[in-house]
Amino acid sequence: ASGAAGAAVLPLLGGDIVLLRHFRHATRRWHLEIPRGFGEVGISAAEQAKKELREEIQAETTRLTSLGVFHSNTGAATDEVELFLAEISGVGSPQLTEGIDAIQTRTPHQVAQLIAGNIAIDGSDLITDSFTIGAFTRAWLRGLFPSVGQASV
Repeated sequence: ASGAAGAAVLPLLGGDIVLLRHFRHATRRWHLEIPRGFGEVGISAAEQAKKELREEIQAETTRLTSLGVFHSNTGAATDEVELFLAEISGVGSPQLTEGIDAIQTRTPHQVAQLIAGNIAIDGSDLITDSFTIGAFTRAWLRGLFPSVGQASV
């Protein structure tokens, strides 16, 4: 709505991916997903990504890598989001006021399994969020998760 590009960020903590368990009113379901936010005028997408990490999981970024521009739904929406991979030094509490009730860490291989639609791990939901799938896929295709072999998903 602001005209500024939003940001979605795949956080890495010691090699594991940090996911949020987030209630989404549109689907009336809980989803496992990465932090993301709308763009704000005067704030770069990189700064927006860092801001979302601070707000949603109380994390500070030690390294931020752009994964490129992403359109979540080219048939119905015009919004543009920049995807990032962020190395973080730790996590705090989830932002309960935004409908986030838990922070989970998963190995890249586990995230690949949850995206592939295989059996959920430890009662976790499967990952169906387009931003999470897009960021993970871009990072994987760039060789950032070499332990996730192509044949293993």
